[in-house]
Amino acid sequence: MPGNKKRKSYGDVDEVMDENDTECCGVSFLRNFIYIFNFIFFLSGISMLCVTGWLFFFNMRFVTIFLSPIYSSIMYLSLSCALFIIFFFTTGCVGARLPKSSCLGCFATCLLLVFLMQISIGVLAYCYQFMVSKELLGSLNKAIAKGYAVDAATTSAVDQMQQQLKCCGSTSYEDWKMNKWLRDNITTSSSPTPTSSKSRSAALKNIGDDEKEVKRVPDSCCITMVAGCGLRIHPSNINTDGCTRGLELVVLDELNLVGSMALGFSILQIFGMIFSCCLVKKLQTWKTEDGKMMLL
Repeated sequence: MPGNKKRKSYGDVDEVMDENDTECCGVSFLRNFIYIFNFIFFLSGISMLCVTGWLFFFNMRFVTIFLSPIYSSIMYLSLSCALFIIFFFTTGCVGARLPKSSCLGCFATCLLLVFLMQISIGVLAYCYQFMVSKELLGSLNKAIAKGYAVDAATTSAVDQMQQQLKCCGSTSYEDWKMNKWLRDNITTSSSPTPTSSKSRSAALKNIGDDEKEVKRVPDSCCITMVAGCGLRIHPSNINTDGCTRGLELVVLDELNLVGSMALGFSILQIFGMIFSCCLVKKLQTWKTEDGKMMLL
């Protein structure tokens, strides 16, 4: 019928755009920018997933034993953000390929959510750094005094920490003098283990001078870990520095890396949202030269 307007296909739309859209920031330019942005957007998600996953699941996994749930929450939020980016990567590509403002509007909304998540990760990681030192000192002292050789997870975490960080105790190897495991395992070659608390206290006071066979520190404190090496305390045999400072530096480095990465990538989302909204506006108002087609 004469009054009917023929609806153009997406291929026809591309041809019309190439022929008529010559503006510096026209539809074609914005679509190409969205394509490039989506590729970078996808790579940022892969990077966040790989880095956070490696830090949280493979690099010194034992640190979660000594920290509050805030640390795990930051890592899980970063992993969720990375998966969210990868999942919604196709939304931007479809929105740029098809002249549909609804797809691009959905993509811009996704970018806003990602932006808010990344800002939250950065702020949490920064604020939590001021709590790490106090948390580690308290949790390590508790683990060494009461948890070691009592709880399997704590024992494994302490042994891994001391071996990987080349340290012993919380602030020094002397922290093990107050450990329940040490008090219960004081043995001498000439006399039975003291049973009363007073006798054990007296034995502990003489640990530094007693040359008899006494289990003084876990074998994981040793420079070269072999069975029974914790019987002899000497700088040539055991690591004498405490673990708190070394573990604190590791955690701070992880928080700085995750937080900086999240805040850095959040800047990308600002550009993505701006250009997505510009393209939506263009698609809602752009017409062909003869005025017979409008992209909605």
